[in-house]
Amino acid sequence: MWDERMTEWKKNWYVEVKNDARGIIEKLPYSFVEDAEKYDLKKAFKSLKKPMTIVHGNEDDVVPIEATRDFLSLWKWEIDFHEVKDGHKLVKGYRKVKEVVLGGNV
Repeated sequence: MWDERMTEWKKNWYVEVKNDARGIIEKLPYSFVEDAEKYDLKKAFKSLKKPMTIVHGNEDDVVPIEATRDFLSLWKWEIDFHEVKDGHKLVKGYRKVKEVVLGGNV
């Protein structure tokens, strides 16, 4: 699914994304991806010396869960990963986010 979305994005040269802050749909150009590919992200992330926690909704329609799974497969250090049944805003998963950030049961 992720590969198909990226292929479609490249073919159309943009993807429509919802800008919640402005309440509108905007076109994000494929040049965003092309620019990101200029950087060695793997090298940059390897230099991080701090623990990493990721909470991602498996119903996210902005950043597909497959993208995070791909990310996790690239880096071999321990990442505290939590997949929750929620969308991009983590509204339903708020309690899990709060638990992960504050620790323990809340």
